Amino acid sequence: RKDGSRFWANVVITAVHDESGLLRGFAKVTRDMTERRRMESLESDNKQMSQFVAMLAHELRNPLAPILMAASAARLQSHDAEKAAWALGIIERQARHLSRLVDDLLDVSRISRGDVRLEQRRMRLADAIERAVETMLPAFEQRGQTLDVQFRADPIVRGDVVRLSQVVANLLGNASKYSAAGARVELVLESDGTSANVSVTDNGMGIDPMVLPYIFELFTQDRQNIDRAKGGLGLGLPIARRIVELHEGRLMGQSAGPGCGSRFEFVLPALDVADTDDGLTVLVVDDNVDAAQILREVVEMCGHRPVTAYDGEVALALARSEQPDVALLDIGLPGMNGYELARALRSEPGLEGMTLVAISGYATAEDRKRSADAGFDVHLAKPLALDALLAAVPALRPAAKAGVA
Repeated sequence: RKDGSRFWANVVITAVHDESGLLRGFAKVTRDMTERRRMESLESDNKQMSQFVAMLAHELRNPLAPILMAASAARLQSHDAEKAAWALGIIERQARHLSRLVDDLLDVSRISRGDVRLEQRRMRLADAIERAVETMLPAFEQRGQTLDVQFRADPIVRGDVVRLSQVVANLLGNASKYSAAGARVELVLESDGTSANVSVTDNGMGIDPMVLPYIFELFTQDRQNIDRAKGGLGLGLPIARRIVELHEGRLMGQSAGPGCGSRFEFVLPALDVADTDDGLTVLVVDDNVDAAQILREVVEMCGHRPVTAYDGEVALALARSEQPDVALLDIGLPGMNGYELARALRSEPGLEGMTLVAISGYATAEDRKRSADAGFDVHLAKPLALDALLAAVPALRPAAKAGVA
């Protein structure tokens, strides 16, 4: 347009000749197609949404049917403990499946709103892979499939271990789902020093070349047969790609076609040695000086940099200046207690991604709920065991300096 804005147009150019056949110029007719394109887009969106709603109804009914039947069976067989337990097992498995569907829907909603919160910190990418493998291994074993995991490097990245394990679990889940029983899937972690690469390769059903360009779009699935034997909402790959992009990485997929298997790979920036020598910055807060000092020593032995405070006010000031990655907070602090300190830290700009760990002599369900409400990520009971701390916060594990994991 004259104002410099662009619009969808249909343009017809016709040559204009005089009576002798000499070309005199061209006539051009331009039609503004913006409104038509908008209507076509709306129709396409409506069609896609209708298909998705039908697919969602189908996927929700799948687990609901056995849940209802198993509940009836449990009621009828309440006198038979073995059969009742069998029915309850079905209900539990199908309820977990429903929970995964709901999680995917919530994730895609957050992504659409740009409301995905990442808790990024320095971490071994291998930690995310190990968590995902632990989650998905039962599915591989159930189908008699082989999962070959190769750690050819041990890169350090800045990431959210939960979200990155979600990406890996999604890729492994798809590889298992779209491969035959007894198939082999290979997961490889590599690094060239500047980037970390994770690839998942299977020899399964592959992807149609016509579908391949759209696999990262919402609600897209290959081979949408009426029986939908593979199931799913087609949300996993779009969610995975967005999570990787939020980590400043790239997720790619390739396949030679149906029956030729698939390969998915994501690449993240790797931190160099200079970035990782000092490990994490860990804020240790405890009014018991001996307890604070021993925890400080443990943090140092794990290769991280501790900063210590003995009350909430000093801890808050230290957090503002040091920008810690992790905070280990005693709850029973004088003056500003641990809950109040956690709320204050959560409201500080720049500290949104910090992991908050509550350390308390009280560990009932109510205590844990109170910690979560205050903004803590983890609640650990006193006396604090090192293995419990490292299991709850994998980023604190001593980072490998070189070599293969």
